Amino acid sequence: MSAAIGVSDDVDFGKGIGLDRICRGKKYLLTRIFKSLLKYDKANFLLVRQNSVNQHDPVEEIMKKLVIALTAMMLVAGLAMADDPCPVPENDTCAGALELPMGTTFTVNNCGANNDYDLPLGGDSCTGYPTHGLDLVYYVDLVENQELTVTASTSYDNALYLVTDCSDIVNSCVAGVDEDTLNYTETLVFDAADAPGRYYLILDGYSSFGPFGDWEVTVGGVVATQQTTFDSLKSMYR
Repeated sequence: MSAAIGVSDDVDFGKGIGLDRICRGKKYLLTRIFKSLLKYDKANFLLVRQNSVNQHDPVEEIMKKLVIALTAMMLVAGLAMADDPCPVPENDTCAGALELPMGTTFTVNNCGANNDYDLPLGGDSCTGYPTHGLDLVYYVDLVENQELTVTASTSYDNALYLVTDCSDIVNSCVAGVDEDTLNYTETLVFDAADAPGRYYLILDGYSSFGPFGDWEVTVGGVVATQQTTFDSLKSMYR
């Protein structure tokens, strides 16, 4: 008589379980964690069954594993259904974009954010690569001939891009960068030239795996060139 449990053998016991993932709560499917917890080694079962010296009961071995797995499942489910410690941030989309603080360095964590904006693979992407990471959005109002410099670093492959229309990021992207695949530090530079107005800076990532963590962002003060006048400043608010 043979026994089998309908769980894939391609995942190691316990892999994929961590509080960093649980912190995103319901956004991660519990079934993926259950699959890891319930992995059953058929080869080990046969070895125990044939071991006449130790006289192990194969059914008892299975039940022990199931009790451990089910206990862990209940713990994980309880944590995931509790109040999410990482709520969706206010600036998850352009609708809630925060003002970009000029001349400062700040740290922000994208835990709880969603993948709302995707640049495509190929020549249509202003970064040169697709962006399938978790997004945070900031806005900045630029006047004619002003320059914006933003440097950002993370622990994973990040991307920065500047758009004017969040409903059409591909065609409205005016600057983008995703070049540093070793140190994960990117610098975006944009000169408004003769195109003053509101721009949206999107902090994103290359991977669709959805990594999250701290961003350290340094914003170079928007420096106006000699051509900027008080009239051009007033024109933004007419």
